[in-house]
Amino acid sequence: MHRTNTALRIVRTIFGATVIAAALLLLDHIDAHHQPGSQEYGGYALTALISAIVAGTIGALAIARRTSKRLRSLVERLRLVSAGDYTARADEEGVDEIGELGRAFNSMVETRARALDLLVERANTDSVTGLINHRHFQERLAVEFNRAARYESKLALLMIDIDHFKLYNDMNGHPAGDYALREIASIITEQVRDVDIAARYGGEEFAIVLPETGALDAATLAERIRKAAEERVFEQANPQSCRLRLSIGVAEYPDHCCDRASLLRAADGALYEAKTRGRNMVVTFDGEFGCEPKPDPHKLYVLLHATDLTTVEALAAAIDAKHSYPSGHSVAIASLASEVGEKLGLPEDDRTSLYVASLLRDLGQIAIPNSVLEKLDSLSDSEMKQVQQHPMLGYAIVQKSPYMSAMLPAILYHHERFDGTGYPEGLAGDKIPLSARIIAVVDSYQSMVVARPYRGKLTHERAQSELMRLAGSQFDPEIVTTFLETIARKLGQAA
Repeated sequence: MHRTNTALRIVRTIFGATVIAAALLLLDHIDAHHQPGSQEYGGYALTALISAIVAGTIGALAIARRTSKRLRSLVERLRLVSAGDYTARADEEGVDEIGELGRAFNSMVETRARALDLLVERANTDSVTGLINHRHFQERLAVEFNRAARYESKLALLMIDIDHFKLYNDMNGHPAGDYALREIASIITEQVRDVDIAARYGGEEFAIVLPETGALDAATLAERIRKAAEERVFEQANPQSCRLRLSIGVAEYPDHCCDRASLLRAADGALYEAKTRGRNMVVTFDGEFGCEPKPDPHKLYVLLHATDLTTVEALAAAIDAKHSYPSGHSVAIASLASEVGEKLGLPEDDRTSLYVASLLRDLGQIAIPNSVLEKLDSLSDSEMKQVQQHPMLGYAIVQKSPYMSAMLPAILYHHERFDGTGYPEGLAGDKIPLSARIIAVVDSYQSMVVARPYRGKLTHERAQSELMRLAGSQFDPEIVTTFLETIARKLGQAA
């Protein structure tokens, strides 16, 4: 309707101007060549006037039609741009106002398209390394996995973690850490193909999607990346810590998984295996085929939204240091607890939760002053109350994660006693969660065989005797028996 009205206004304007111009020209011509009042004068005037009107009308309609067409085209381009199509361009022909409007419109759209491209690039790119970020990685992985499934081709995934990166940051500072991340990203970029997709997965962890690549070729590439990183000297670091090592997990579709989520879990499990074997190595997933690869403690990376298990182990190490425990104390407890759980028939998921809970069992003690934790004399009533509140504080901290519900009972009740005289709730016997009873035995044993500020360390034989003496009162007798069998085997292997 608006376009029709516009065209009509144009026609009317041009038509009116034509009639007026024709009349003026006619009068001027008559005045110059004819005498008024003659028949010749009247016929000539009427013919000239009609001809001028017809010619003006035809010209006006032609101009109006062309103008209306150009305006409709411009409106259509505006609609396309408003719908998100920034490839739309307007007609730039002519030196009139509509041509000028078209040129201005195209310039505006091109500027807006460049700005949008820049925003999208920034939204998809990690600001430190220049690789794509976690969110965009998930989108690209979904596309590549669907393509591999559709065409029945292979798809490999590498999960890469920088070993002991937290320590590197602590020793050299975060600017040096960011420089190291960029260098690792550069190493990865140098080694991968154009079709491969490299991303910063989070923290010190990277991921690479390898289309149409099997596990063997993926492991070869992973080894090249690991070796290149091992040989790189990071110039901004202290001379004592100028090198970094990588642990890399490899998984392949369809041999190791059946969907995208299980491909990620398989690669993540292989990465964890590389770390447990001593780090600085490449490990290919070798679990059972299926949608659910074997769970492992490295799931904590997902559960706590941390960078990887190293971060959580570092947290446990900080708690150990607060207690003056030796390095690796909590990790040793977690490993032993998981072994005991296996002997007692716990399924994999429960053993994973048990491992995690063992690491975080004393998280609440971060609120207890060192003067209380390291006190040589007996604790006062108020000090003892502080100590007994730490399971509840740890519970309150961990429950903030929606993925940690399975770990909460062990954290809250691992100081309960089998006879019901423990804390915080005085539970007894089977009322105490099994995971908490396991941690109670393992934690007590490991604490006895290390030196404490208020006593020396006990021998393994003496510590085992203490467990047997307290079985049935402080500890679950069945768990004590299972633990003693486990520790005897480990001590026998060490001997």
